[in-house]
Amino acid sequence: MKTKVALQGALGVGLSVCAALLLSACGGKVNMAEFNQAFYTGDKEEALKIAKGGKGVLWDYQSGVNAFWLGESKEAAKLLKSADEGIEKAQEKLINTGYNPYVYESVLLDLYTAYNYGSQDDVQKARPALNRAHDKQNQAKETFAKKIEKQQKQVEDLKAKIPEKVPLDKLEGQISQISAKYKVSKEYEKYKGFVNPYVTYVSALSAMIEGDRPKAENLYKQIDKVVENNEILNKDFELMASGDTQKRTWILIEDGSIAAKWKEPYKLDPASGILISAAVGLSAPLDFTFYIPKLEEGKSAFGSYSANGETIKLLSSLDAVAANELQAGAKMAVTLSILQGLSISVAKALATEAAASKFGALGAVGTKVAADAATDALMQPKIVESISTLPKQYLAVSIPNTGDEISVKGDGKEIFNAKLETCGDKSGSTESLCADKNNILVLRATSANAPVNAQIIKEQ
Repeated sequence: MKTKVALQGALGVGLSVCAALLLSACGGKVNMAEFNQAFYTGDKEEALKIAKGGKGVLWDYQSGVNAFWLGESKEAAKLLKSADEGIEKAQEKLINTGYNPYVYESVLLDLYTAYNYGSQDDVQKARPALNRAHDKQNQAKETFAKKIEKQQKQVEDLKAKIPEKVPLDKLEGQISQISAKYKVSKEYEKYKGFVNPYVTYVSALSAMIEGDRPKAENLYKQIDKVVENNEILNKDFELMASGDTQKRTWILIEDGSIAAKWKEPYKLDPASGILISAAVGLSAPLDFTFYIPKLEEGKSAFGSYSANGETIKLLSSLDAVAANELQAGAKMAVTLSILQGLSISVAKALATEAAASKFGALGAVGTKVAADAATDALMQPKIVESISTLPKQYLAVSIPNTGDEISVKGDGKEIFNAKLETCGDKSGSTESLCADKNNILVLRATSANAPVNAQIIKEQ
């Protein structure tokens, strides 16, 4: 019992290992791998069942997106609202909810909310949700700055727990070296500034369909700065300039799976370990492993898409958006991780040597075993908890409503088909497109062998 108390005092914590975890694996946490398997193989009913077994913001978000694709609009609205409120609370009050949202995830939550209401012809709720998504994107830099401010406070709290003798400045070299690895590829550099062109495009498209040409043109120009000379943008510009009144169907495809985030292991620089050990009076060099988020490139469902024979082109890469946000926060993430590892490891080493001095070898072994358990629980490698229902990329095309149907193919195989019918003053069936109205057809292709989910938003 004395050994346990001594260890808790040395670590500066009085919590159980489970309570100390950011996302407890001890309280029946939902298995992310099982959820992803169900979602990406097309069994979204099973995926929703799994997701509802989870608690908190992340699983409200996952469940809400899943419910939307299943057409369960009321359930989706409730879950997405709950997730949004949780994210707002965490960001405004700097509260740790266990899930630390990326800025782009928060923005896309409102876009799904807009889609959900739009698919139910509820323009009065869809429009504000879409405006919120666009506003959040415009405020992304400020939101990210608040996130860094929160992390800076965590850094200061960690530093306060580390003995003053520890030469923290000696860690700067390794922090800079690891942070430099997060430099994005040249292809992704245009996505800097937390900009997801897809969100802006949906806002521009909605404004154009509603007849607000000045707003639409302004938004299209914003996108053009990121995805220059994009074919879908050029076509939309031409339609506005010509005054073309032909009703069309815009097909927006969410393709594949977003880059997975893992924790990559790093060892404390040996030279730093020797200096730190000497500074605090340890008999052996300090040695510990810490983990830094890394991206594993997302996967496409299909290599190519077409609609009624017309190629559907890339509009925006969400992988690129994620990579840029990760790069922007890389130095702070590395600093936090290495300081967390240092704080725990120094306390563990001091407690072990103190126990050896006071209780002999047996006491030292007991203290080390308990300390190792706490350290392993806090620092073990794992997939980073983030929203996994998002796509790798977005593609778009517009097709005139001149035929009898809209047929979409992936790698030459038909993956979606809907009839075009005259709707008049009504919206028509939920499974058909209106020939006499503009339509936005949103498709979710998760993998080549999974059925494609579709939601239709019709002009009111």
